[in-house]
Amino acid sequence: MQFIILTKERQLGKIWRRASFLNGELYLIIFLAGFLCFYRIDTSSFDRDQGLMWRMAYDAVHHGLLPITAGTSSLGFANAPGPVYFLMIPAAITDNPIAGVIFTSLLAIVAVVITYIFTTCYYGRVAGTLAALLYGTATMPLFYSRFVWQPNLMPPFVILFMFALFRGVVERRNGWLFPALLLLGILYQTHGTTMTLLAPLGLAVLFAPETIRRRNIVYAMIALAIIFFPFLLWQIATHFSDLSIILTQITQKAVTNDNAYSFYRYLLSPYDPNNPPTNPKSYVKALMPAISKLHKIVFFLVVCGLILAVALATYQWVNRIRFWSMANGVRRVQRWITPTPEGAGLLLLCVWQFAPVLALTKHSVELFPHYLLVVMPGPFILAGYFIARLGAWIHRPYSPLRTLLCLGLYGMALLVVLAQLVGSIASIRDRDHGNFVDTVDGRYFNDFGSLERVIHDADQLADQQHLKRVFIGTDFSTEYTMYYFGEHMRHQATVFTIQTCLMLPNQADGPAILIMPPYAPMATGLVEKSGATLLEVSPRLSGEPFKIYEIYPSATQVSSPENTFAQNIQSVAQGNVDKFQGSDTSWMVSNWMLLRNRQPSYAARYSYRVVATLNDQVRSVLDTVCTFNAAQAGDQMLVASSMPFQGIIATAAMVKVMTYNETPDTPVLGPFHLESHRLMMTPLRSLQTNTGKDSINLPI
Repeated sequence: MQFIILTKERQLGKIWRRASFLNGELYLIIFLAGFLCFYRIDTSSFDRDQGLMWRMAYDAVHHGLLPITAGTSSLGFANAPGPVYFLMIPAAITDNPIAGVIFTSLLAIVAVVITYIFTTCYYGRVAGTLAALLYGTATMPLFYSRFVWQPNLMPPFVILFMFALFRGVVERRNGWLFPALLLLGILYQTHGTTMTLLAPLGLAVLFAPETIRRRNIVYAMIALAIIFFPFLLWQIATHFSDLSIILTQITQKAVTNDNAYSFYRYLLSPYDPNNPPTNPKSYVKALMPAISKLHKIVFFLVVCGLILAVALATYQWVNRIRFWSMANGVRRVQRWITPTPEGAGLLLLCVWQFAPVLALTKHSVELFPHYLLVVMPGPFILAGYFIARLGAWIHRPYSPLRTLLCLGLYGMALLVVLAQLVGSIASIRDRDHGNFVDTVDGRYFNDFGSLERVIHDADQLADQQHLKRVFIGTDFSTEYTMYYFGEHMRHQATVFTIQTCLMLPNQADGPAILIMPPYAPMATGLVEKSGATLLEVSPRLSGEPFKIYEIYPSATQVSSPENTFAQNIQSVAQGNVDKFQGSDTSWMVSNWMLLRNRQPSYAARYSYRVVATLNDQVRSVLDTVCTFNAAQAGDQMLVASSMPFQGIIATAAMVKVMTYNETPDTPVLGPFHLESHRLMMTPLRSLQTNTGKDSINLPI
């Protein structure tokens, strides 16, 4: 027995040689994963978070800044900047955001390849092939690999982390703790749930204490200090304000439910089992009769893999305890208290899967599916391991019947892979055909191709019409992306918030191109009322399209000095109350002309806050903000304020105008020019009229 154990331990040191890049199935796996990741990649999501992360990476490269955050988490505190540093690699090559999507997809393909190598090394070629095929064709991991986001960069580093643990626990080699801690630090910067990987890390330390060297701990601490140094600068600059937010969340009342378990199963499914597709044109909906049980089959394989792993590890552990007790007595406790190398590796796989689900079973915040990305690709490794071990057990001893049964088992496994592949292709086709719900909670989905197309068409139309300027209206869903695209257009672009205002060109510049977002009934009504010409309708994957207009300068009226805010802005017409088609709200619209240039600056935004007090019975106050990135003297600004209730009677308003600017928060600490995700607002400044008053009377 002792000879068998020692022989296995020596063989584990040579396991790496079994994972050969000459294996033909690896290239099939790479082809399938590459096809699924890159097919119609132009339809990948490009919304607020994606636009912000890409902009930070691009600005860091081209403005010599050191990123110290990467956006705001759903809980309100700043995310660590690690993902931005990865995106700086493609941003250094091009300003096209599609490079960030390609980079993210490449990391996903790398994760599939490492999964194959890892599983083949430790559990054989059959298990490695099945694990990589199951992972590479799974719909939900594929979904998260096709757009830029912090958690989407996680998978390759997770499997590398497990590789490092196996190097120490299974192969009994020194030097594994340093890369494990370094990878854990990188993973934490992608999402906080990766801290659940401390469970398998602690188990690895318990199983292989003799492989740990002090210098590895020192090297790891130095490496972690380096990668967390930028985030520490953010905490210093904000006086550790994020800690109060985190402590507040900890004190919230926690609930216990099975949401984490449900999301675990969700990641194994070709669609959301709780919200199946309802679009009659959906390809996934058409395939539901064939793939509706797929997530149950995959989950069954994963559970069988977990049970088999625990059973084998326990069996080997008990035998080892019995052997060492008989051979050495109770004095050699440290030797027999740990399982065999193979059993220790199986236990690490199981703890990797159990820890996140158990940790998130009791929670004080809302959970989302991407919180469980930390378990990937573990489920597919366990499923592949179970099928491979079951096939090996069936095939021994050799007989024609057993061979037939084994082939049948592998054939059923390949049918599962094929069903996943078909489901993933159907999911991608639904995405690029727009077979999904476009608006959720007032927000709508934006894909990279549609955004790029409308910007390109606006530039092209400006050339055809010989126009000098382009105006771009934005809302919450397109804010970050359109501000970025506007700064990289060939024509001078004025980007402004469309929800409450409309910008028109001055008389000297003449007509201009205007891009209208899909859901803006008030602004569309203003545009059409101003006599604009609709030049093109730019389709989106789903929902309402973008619209491109040619807009014209509005005729201005001579304004009295009393209605002019000195050297800044003046009222050029009386206010109007309108109700536009598609809007259930009445709007008071006031017309203003800018008296000074607002030059475009690095990510700067200029805002005017218009506060109108109506002379109705209740003295209603309308408070509206109009924000833009650049303007020329003479440009007009139509400010629309929603009326507080229907049937209001007012003939005039007392209007105050205030202004402020927003600039990127780029603090300087010593020699470091830092970059954060937030905008800093200058103090609000009230404007004075030419006669020294702080308000004007505006007839309605």
